[in-house]
Amino acid sequence: MTISPAPHVTSSDDKPRVQVLDEIANSDLTATRKEFLFRTPFLVTMLTPLLNDERDVPMLCLMLNILQVMVPGVVAVFAVNMQYPQAPLWCRNLVGLGYMLTIVILFQERFTLMLHFASHRRLFKNNLLDGLLSWVYAPFFGIPPGSYRVHHIHMHHMENNHEWDASSTEPFQRDSLIDFV
Repeated sequence: MTISPAPHVTSSDDKPRVQVLDEIANSDLTATRKEFLFRTPFLVTMLTPLLNDERDVPMLCLMLNILQVMVPGVVAVFAVNMQYPQAPLWCRNLVGLGYMLTIVILFQERFTLMLHFASHRRLFKNNLLDGLLSWVYAPFFGIPPGSYRVHHIHMHHMENNHEWDASSTEPFQRDSLIDFV
């Protein structure tokens, strides 16, 4: 494996020097954030002062998006099963499958990324609000309450993705379909 040399630029006195990160356009820093699907203006305006950093507004919008889809979905699943217990099982299960697919397709990846970010630093000034992702939202995505941060920070980062890390991806080839399966 060869390491390419650092890019050089010329300075005002025409001497070559190493290019620094500040001079490179970092698309991650300038890109429009797309974590959320839609903005809920009144609630976002009301809850933004509770955030630790105003740059986290897209994550607040995502939390509200999830809540606005999850609550009616859960109510629909329970309503169908409680109001129509005589309905065929396949019909009641189809409602649950529709809810689950909606949540997974719209939000699973976005939520996991938000949970990862929130495990590294607080989103809210208030401890109760800060625990919402891990203790209230996470179970709806198949993640045991309170476990993600403990695993991610205390296992994954401590073991640095090596053999004692229970979620290590190091032995797998990322571009291999067999390793992916």
